[in-house]
Amino acid sequence: MTAIASPRASRAALVTAFIVTLIAGVRVAASAHPDDDAAVDLSPSRWDAGERARLERLRLDWGGARPLAEGGGGMVVGTSGPLAVRAGIDALEQGGTAADAAIATALAQIALTGGSWNSYAGIFGLVYYDAKTGEVHTVNAGYRVPRAEKEPLTIPKRDTPSGRTAMVGGFMAGAEVAHERFGELPWASLFDPAIHVATEGIIVDPVFAQFIRHREAVLSRRPETRAVFARADGELLTEGDLFRQPALAETLRAVARDGAHHMATGPWAKAFVEAVRAEGGHVTLEDLSGYEVLTPEPLQADYRGRTVFAPGPPTLGGVTTLEALNLVELARPEQHGHYAEDPDALYQLIQATRMSWLLTISPPAYVRLHFPAVDLDPRARVTEEHAERIWAKLRQPGWIQRFQGLPEPEAPGGHSDGVVVVDAAGNVAALTHSINTTLWGTTGIFVGGVSIPDSASFQQDRVAKAGPGGMVPNAMNPMIVLRDGEPVVASSCIGGGLHEASVQRLHSVLDHGWDPKRAVDAPIFLSPRWTADADGESRYHQQVIQQGTFAPELLDAVRERGQPLAVLPGLQAEHRGFWIGIEIDPETGRRRGAVDRNFNGIALAEPEARRGD
Repeated sequence: MTAIASPRASRAALVTAFIVTLIAGVRVAASAHPDDDAAVDLSPSRWDAGERARLERLRLDWGGARPLAEGGGGMVVGTSGPLAVRAGIDALEQGGTAADAAIATALAQIALTGGSWNSYAGIFGLVYYDAKTGEVHTVNAGYRVPRAEKEPLTIPKRDTPSGRTAMVGGFMAGAEVAHERFGELPWASLFDPAIHVATEGIIVDPVFAQFIRHREAVLSRRPETRAVFARADGELLTEGDLFRQPALAETLRAVARDGAHHMATGPWAKAFVEAVRAEGGHVTLEDLSGYEVLTPEPLQADYRGRTVFAPGPPTLGGVTTLEALNLVELARPEQHGHYAEDPDALYQLIQATRMSWLLTISPPAYVRLHFPAVDLDPRARVTEEHAERIWAKLRQPGWIQRFQGLPEPEAPGGHSDGVVVVDAAGNVAALTHSINTTLWGTTGIFVGGVSIPDSASFQQDRVAKAGPGGMVPNAMNPMIVLRDGEPVVASSCIGGGLHEASVQRLHSVLDHGWDPKRAVDAPIFLSPRWTADADGESRYHQQVIQQGTFAPELLDAVRERGQPLAVLPGLQAEHRGFWIGIEIDPETGRRRGAVDRNFNGIALAEPEARRGD
C-alpha cells in the first residue's frame, strides 16, 4: 500500500515529466474484465496522449474557467475529476447508457480523490429517467446502522477516533443495482478508469497536498493508512509527488470480477469488520451481507408547468428542495427581477430555503407550536396545500423571530461528488455520492485501499431515529425536471449549502430562462450559520453571504426587510453548495451543461462527429 514518490523537483518540472510520460505511452494495467468483454475497454490508456495531458492540466486547475458544454448527443458533467468525466463520455461512445457513464465517472472520481471527500464505503443516491418507458426511478444506498448499535447517542463525536462511528455504506451495492436496472456495458468495464488511476497514479496537486497536511494526524494514526500516503522515504506525499494506490487497484479488480458482494461477504468485508471492531465498532459480517438498497418511488412536485422529481424518504434533500420550490412558486420572486440584483427577490428566496431547513432541523413539538396545522410527514411537505399554509405564515410580520433559541443542529457532512449524464437515447442520470463526513473522517481506517468513513460521529440523533439496521437520512438531492413528460433539466449538488444552491440555480434556469453556465456563475447566498447571544444561547439567525459577491446596497436593503446576514470573507466552503446541471431543449434535443468553477470538475459533450447514430 506504499505510494511511490517522484524525485524532489519543482512542481512545473514534475508535471511536465508526467505529461511527457503520458505522451510516450503509459503502461496498460491488466484488464479487470474477462476476454468476452474485451470489446469494451474504458481504460484512459487508449485515449489520445494530448487529450490526457489536457485533462491532467484541468485537474490541477482549481477555480479556473469552465465553459458551457453544448451538443446534441451525450453529455457528462461532474463536480470533480476531468479524467473521470471524460471516462463517462468514453462509456457513452462505447454504447453505454447514462447509468453506465454515471457509475464509471463516480468510480473514477473516488480514485482521483484518494478516498478523501468520497469513498467506496460511502453512500450513493440516484434519480434516473428511462427514455424507453418515460418513467423516473430512484436508487437510495445510504448508510445503515449496525444492528448491534443499541446506544447511538453515546457514539463518540468528531475528533474522537472510534470504530462505533463506522456504519454500513451502500455505494458499491447501489452502483450495482443501478447497473443491473439501467446499464448496458459489462459491469467490470466500468472499473477500468478507476483502476487505471489507482495503478498509474496521479500527480499530487496543491489542493490535495494541503488536504494531506491538514489531516496529517488522521492519516498517520494507523501505520497501514500512513503507508497509503507515504513516499518511499516514509514522509507523507507533497505537491508534485506521484500518488499510486496499488491496494485499491486490487480491491477494485476484485469487485469488478466478483460484484459488489466482494465488499459484503468476501475477504474485504472480513478485513473491514476486523478493523472497525478492533476500535470498538459494532459492524458485523451479517450487517454487510444483509445490506438492502432501497428503490422507492421518487418524490415529485408540480412547478409552473413542470414536474420535479427528487429522492424520496428516508433521504431528506428531496423533501427540502421540493418544499422550497413550492414556496418559491407562491412567492414569485422573479416578478421583482433576478435575486442577484433585486432585494425583494433575494429576501423571498432566502425565506423559502430557510423555512425548509427549519422544518427539518427543529423539534416537531417546536414546529407545531408555531405551525399547528402543519403535517411533517415528508410526502405531505411537498404538497401545494402544505406550501400554502407555510406561505401564509411567512407573510406575517416578525415570523423570523419565532424560530430563535433553537438548539444547535448537527454539523453537516459536506464532502461529496455529483455526476449528471444525458445519453444519445435520452436517458438521464442525476447522481450524488458522498463520504458524508470530513476529509477522511477522524478514525483514519483504510481497508484494501478504501477509506472508511466515520459518518456516525456527527449525526447520533439521526442514527437513533433510524434504529438498528435502519437507513440514516441524508441531504443528497439529485433532481430531474420534466415538461410534458420530457426531461428538461437534471442537476446534482454537493457541499454544506447544497440546499440553498440547488434552489437558486434551479430558479435561475426554470424561472429566468438562464442557461446552466449563466446560472452557476451568478452569486448565491450560502447556508445559514448559528450565532450566540450574550447569554451563549444558540440562534438560527444569519444567512451567510460571501464577501464581494453581492452589491453592499443590495444586502443593506435585505437587512432592512428583516433578514439578518453574515458577510464572511473567502469561499466559506462549509456554508457553500456546488451545483452542476444539464438543460435539455425538448424541441431541438440540444443539451447545455455547466459546473461550479470552485471545484475542479468539468462539463463535456460527446463529440458529435464520433457518434454512431
